[in-house]
Amino acid sequence: MPILWPWGRIGAGGEGGVALDLLSGSESTSNVAWTTVGARSVDTTSLPTAVFRALIEATTGRTCNVRLYNLEDAVEVDGTSLNSSSVTPELVSASLVAGTTTGFPANVRRTYLLQIMMDSGAYPDVVGCKSATLEAT
Repeated sequence: MPILWPWGRIGAGGEGGVALDLLSGSESTSNVAWTTVGARSVDTTSLPTAVFRALIEATTGRTCNVRLYNLEDAVEVDGTSLNSSSVTPELVSASLVAGTTTGFPANVRRTYLLQIMMDSGAYPDVVGCKSATLEAT
């Protein structure tokens, strides 16, 4: 059953649906290097424009960084490197246009990695991602 969020339903189906999940459950890390916490194969033929959304948080004094990484082309998806220092979940987002946004080519299937990292510090400090989606626009 899909989850109802303020911006739409998550888990509503495949491309052409409301949103594609990039993360199942909640993930956290103390790594100060990019850590993959989710992945999804996406065909941009059926998703020519989209919004990347992530719900992220960090412990006091830390910053959570999140991004989409195109595995096949070995490149960060332009504009998706987002961050928050909020200790409560904060929604961050970026708009994508297939064929225009670097790392989000048109009319192909690519695997996108959802990655997070902490800006500095070490355990017990952590950063986390509660949910992340690619939503058709």
